[in-house]
Amino acid sequence: MKQPNAFVFLEWLIDYITPYKWLCLILLLLNLGESGSYSSLRFSFKLIIEAVQETTKETHLFMVLWLLVGEVMFYTIISVMADFFWARFGTLVINEIRRKLFNHIQNLSVDFFSRRKTGDILNCFVADILLLEEELGVTLSTAISSLTTVIVSILFLLSLNFSLTIYTTIGILISLLGPNLINGKAIQLNYTLREQEGILASNIQQKLLGQALIKLFGIEKKICEDFSVQLEDLKNIAIPAKFFKYTVSRLPFILFLLLQLIIIIISSFLITKGSLSISEFAAFQVLLLGLEGAIGNLSWIFPSLVNQAAVVQRIEQLLQETPSVQDAPNAVELPRFQKNICFQQVTFHYSKERPIIDNISLNFEKGKLTAIVGPSGSGKSTLVNLLVRFYDCNHGRILFDKIDIREVSQASLRSQIAVVSQETILFNCSISDNIRLGNLTINNKEIETAAKAAEINDFIESLPEGYNTIIGERGMSLSGGQKQRIALARALAKNPEILILDEATSALDAITEAKILETIKHIAKDLTIINITHRLNQAIEADLIYVLKEGHLEQSGKHYDLIQQEGLYANLWK
Repeated sequence: MKQPNAFVFLEWLIDYITPYKWLCLILLLLNLGESGSYSSLRFSFKLIIEAVQETTKETHLFMVLWLLVGEVMFYTIISVMADFFWARFGTLVINEIRRKLFNHIQNLSVDFFSRRKTGDILNCFVADILLLEEELGVTLSTAISSLTTVIVSILFLLSLNFSLTIYTTIGILISLLGPNLINGKAIQLNYTLREQEGILASNIQQKLLGQALIKLFGIEKKICEDFSVQLEDLKNIAIPAKFFKYTVSRLPFILFLLLQLIIIIISSFLITKGSLSISEFAAFQVLLLGLEGAIGNLSWIFPSLVNQAAVVQRIEQLLQETPSVQDAPNAVELPRFQKNICFQQVTFHYSKERPIIDNISLNFEKGKLTAIVGPSGSGKSTLVNLLVRFYDCNHGRILFDKIDIREVSQASLRSQIAVVSQETILFNCSISDNIRLGNLTINNKEIETAAKAAEINDFIESLPEGYNTIIGERGMSLSGGQKQRIALARALAKNPEILILDEATSALDAITEAKILETIKHIAKDLTIINITHRLNQAIEADLIYVLKEGHLEQSGKHYDLIQQEGLYANLWK
């Protein structure tokens, strides 16, 4: 983005305002009507003074008073209409920003979420946009209303005294533009403050999720001390940030006070010389007092723009993120899986340090059960990330039936693969909706079929609400085995060609694990299964076993062949 200033927010907002240009036109006309009636009310003081001075013409005075009543009624109606349309405008624009940001985040690659803290993203998406929502309607409506009031008031002032109006206009410009001299510093400090608040939010999220661990180790005091240090860091940033913000707010008001003093001094000389009447002076001062309100509004709008410009920087930073894995321009749909998947001399590293996967070649036959085993950190799960194209390999290639997966669309590739991982992710919705995520087009009967295949149907039907049972956030109301079976049902509902089990039972007890493995054994004949595990008992019946160590392929073969050899697998088995 451009170097921060108070107008960055308005420039950025134009793209979101453009689709509602007719609504903007209505708002502009309403604000002009509001400002015109407001300024004419103040200008009427000149007419009242002149009417009072003409004591023989009471009819003239009554006409002026009735005019005031009409102006008040018109101002009230216009103001209420403007409030309604501003509420509509603000909601539409904020929802468009939310939609664009959410859709953009959904399209980013997995590496983005490993680089950015979840709490920071959440703080930007929720807290920053909430701040934007709260201030958008008020800030813009007040800004436009105040600016139109300034413009219309200047036109009325011109009809009273040209030279005084010129001085006033110059003073107003200085009052409005003066704060821009320190806006850049204020916005930068507020941007840093928002970043620090994001870090704090991420830390709070971690500690809330880790309450059991914190209490188990008795480290509550240490956690509180660390939090106090973070608050101290936040304080050191917040004080100068808020000071500059308040200074930006105060400066226009101070400059306008100086302007009023200068105008009063000049007016006094003009009155003594007969160049300015008392009624003109009174009207001029009343209009100037009205301008003081408009300038006062604009004075708090500047710090509001400071806040919003900092928010915009954070939102725009997210919007400028690009997916590291993208479909090729000429990407095609991947045909249904027929024969095999080949890893050909694949090398991959997350950073410039040693490779996680180093020159590995693997082959997965259709309809076969292949196990990948090895110590923790050997690169087993990374193979899954490469296979589903969460990342692209640095060297080598991965082929589906001799087709490089980089030449096909990610959607068509992932449509043929289902993954059940160690960490089961379930959403806070009904069981049927969680299973349906595997295939949005399936009906209730097909959901039940998938649940039966995963041997979770009987449990679901025993619940009071059955498949409509809301499982709670992160599936906390379910046992580990129940969550894994629902995850398996979701995977089967996808009707995949390849089912990947990535340490799917490693967090379960032995009995639950054995039951789920028996379920998988029943469905294995219809699927190509890749079972990634560090528990070798799960690899016994595999058609082929790959043994990994530190990113290298150490051994391959069947269980009974491998335990006869002197090697890593036999050592792990022992």
